[in-house]
Amino acid sequence: MSRSYKFHHACWEHCAKRFNIGAQLGLELEKYITDYLLLILLAETPISLLDKNDVFNYRFSAGLRITF
Repeated sequence: MSRSYKFHHACWEHCAKRFNIGAQLGLELEKYITDYLLLILLAETPISLLDKNDVFNYRFSAGLRITF
């Protein structure tokens, strides 16, 4: 799990460069970004953690909001 979080952090630092850091994410935009990053994480994260009802997915979304 820690390996996945490290990968997520590095990936988010890379992806955040393309966004206005001060922007407020809307629900649709946040869902799109979350799904986009989950596709990148596919190689690092067990598929069971990518389930939409899994707690990890909600932590991932919360992490995006906190980072912004």
